Amino acid sequence: MPTAYHAAADVLAAPLARECILLHVPRKRYFRLNGTGAAVWEAVAAGATRDEIVDRLCARYPVAPATVADGTDALLARLLADGLVTRSGDDTA
Repeated sequence: MPTAYHAAADVLAAPLARECILLHVPRKRYFRLNGTGAAVWEAVAAGATRDEIVDRLCARYPVAPATVADGTDALLARLLADGLVTRSGDDTA
């Protein structure tokens, strides 16, 4: 089963016109995502897999898939490290 990403339960999101503001409630820390980051967050909030996120971004932006994949991996790693997202499933299965 592929890994799916989910918004952490203790994170509030405020989508704006071209960005998204996140609040990690326990730490009382705000995070700002640009338009591309907001698109990733939207997919994460829907429980998307990494490949689904990359596909959504490739359909939305005229960028090489490898570039999108690298940026997505970097952002997901940062969101995980900051406790803003969780993941389920196992990519190695």
